[in-house]
Amino acid sequence: MGLAVLAAAFAVAALLVILYIVRQRNPKLRAQRLERLCARAWAAMRAAKWEKGARLCMRAAKLATGAQLAVLHLQIGVCRRLQCRFDEALMCFAESGRIADQYGDKLGKANALGNAALVLQQRGAHDKALACYEECTRIFGELDNRLGQANVTTNIGLLRQAEGDLDEALGCFNQALDVFVENGDRVGQTSVLTNIGRMYLDRGEPERALEYLGKALPLAQAAGDRQAEVTVLGNIANVHKRMGRLAEALAGYEELLKIHREMGDPDGEARDRVGIGDTLVRKGDYESAADYLAQALKAFLRLEIADGPRKCLAGLRMCLTVMGAKDFSAVCESAKLEPRTVTEFLKVLELGQPLPTGR
Repeated sequence: MGLAVLAAAFAVAALLVILYIVRQRNPKLRAQRLERLCARAWAAMRAAKWEKGARLCMRAAKLATGAQLAVLHLQIGVCRRLQCRFDEALMCFAESGRIADQYGDKLGKANALGNAALVLQQRGAHDKALACYEECTRIFGELDNRLGQANVTTNIGLLRQAEGDLDEALGCFNQALDVFVENGDRVGQTSVLTNIGRMYLDRGEPERALEYLGKALPLAQAAGDRQAEVTVLGNIANVHKRMGRLAEALAGYEELLKIHREMGDPDGEARDRVGIGDTLVRKGDYESAADYLAQALKAFLRLEIADGPRKCLAGLRMCLTVMGAKDFSAVCESAKLEPRTVTEFLKVLELGQPLPTGR
């Protein structure tokens, strides 16, 4: 009886293997399966489920060829970038660009370069990022792809904003916005309006910032873009903090921290902790503030986010001033910052030395 059951099990397994091989070799069935996997992957990414999206794209990549394969490597890279797995993201973008080159896919090549530039920009390599953006602009110009050019222009605006050239940044954003509006691109409009709102906040005009963010939020929601929506909400919380609406700001950051945890976005989590920490500093709760800010600093150093550590500086300097070096150091060490990093960071805060690079 046992042998009969075992033989039947082997027969079923063999049949399943044969069906799988037939399915894999049948072009129509293969294409249908690829289409289903891609649809599920895009849905996961729209919902900001980056790990699920990456896994589905990897499964789809086993069935894809040519330009399709380049697109899937690109999307895996996007997921990894948003998870702050930057080295993996750069490898995916390089592979996507290589395959696109192989098949003469100029659009695929430009998209791979543009996404690689975003990683370089996050890591502070602005010259390398700008070179990629310039090459993207050239390719999109050859393709007469105005939306592609507008996306690149938006990212160049972000780069200029990070460098403190707000007038140049605003010019880039407005130029891109005109194209997105003309083409009915809600996601593009959301991105630009959010960036303009952030820029006005940097200029010390919070009411003007809220005006633009208020326009961006319904566009993000209508587009069903979860990442864009939480980005807008994070900036609204920043405005509330700047305007002294501390209860609203704190509630906003705490909700965003939960969302970013669910999304698996460590950079987002760290920025939320900065928001909470800075708000707590304004409320006079320095010990709790130092804890949140120290955790954010640890994450930024681990992730190698170029502009991250300095976002913690003002709040941590105030905590150190009020708490004193001994208590401040204890909080930093309880946040699992290495003692060497704490010592170096104290020098940064007290003496203005360069930021630490350890963990």
